[in-house]
Amino acid sequence: MDAIFLSPTATLKYEDCGHQYYLTNVLKIRTAQVGHALPFGKAGHLACLAYIKAQAEGRENLDPVPIFREAWERALATEVIEFSRYSPEELMVIGTNLVKAFPEAWAATGWRALTNANGALVEARMRVTVGDGVVLSGEADMLIEDRDGRIGVPDLKFPAAKAFEGFAMASDQLTAYNILVNAHLASLGLKKRVEWLGFLEGLKKKSVEWTHQTSPARSDAQMEAYLRKLVFLARSIREGHFHKRSAAAFNSPCSLCDMRSLCLSGSADGLVLSDDAKQALGMTPELPMVA
Repeated sequence: MDAIFLSPTATLKYEDCGHQYYLTNVLKIRTAQVGHALPFGKAGHLACLAYIKAQAEGRENLDPVPIFREAWERALATEVIEFSRYSPEELMVIGTNLVKAFPEAWAATGWRALTNANGALVEARMRVTVGDGVVLSGEADMLIEDRDGRIGVPDLKFPAAKAFEGFAMASDQLTAYNILVNAHLASLGLKKRVEWLGFLEGLKKKSVEWTHQTSPARSDAQMEAYLRKLVFLARSIREGHFHKRSAAAFNSPCSLCDMRSLCLSGSADGLVLSDDAKQALGMTPELPMVA
């Protein structure tokens, strides 16, 4: 039996809509254009994580602003990006201002990236086999020690609006990171388990705002429940259960789905499909092959 690799993102996608997972993760269909949020977030991550890493390693003079600006300019030059609310120039200003304010926001948290012999524990990619041929994989943005010496795993985000208060307690993504870090304590050079989780958010708007929230680490029962869910979802994937899920109009995953036109009308406009994907869709009655 081949292993199934599930990341927090892939798991959430399958739970949102099995058919969306099938189109994007199995058939590997992608959009010709990428929404601005992805390259903007990548540029923000590159700049802020470089700063966090430099601070932890004693390189205190690193300026994150040029890193963001160069990354955003490179994305504009090399990717076909779709814009909605803000123009490329406005996003350059928004991102520059956010990253410029980041050192002060970071200092206010009282957090410090943990280090081992290889340097700061930033962008730590990990895998753990959870049973039944299922492998959980993920990349934690940073492993942190707070003012009280407690180990935490916060995730860096650049959303349009901040998460509701308490979301850190519910987030499956953070549950996954909790599991992954606890499974790799020795290789990471850590002597104790994760004690808290959280989000650090730079809001994508014209007024600069950084915010963060934290929650206690997941209990053993919560982590075991998540692992059982992964095994269940992997079994469903192996058995070919890729059902559509519309939900209700007010919370439909279709509203944010890049595959919506293909799913609803069979139109592949704006999508990139391999020959294998076209053949697979041609054999599906409700999704005729699109040239």
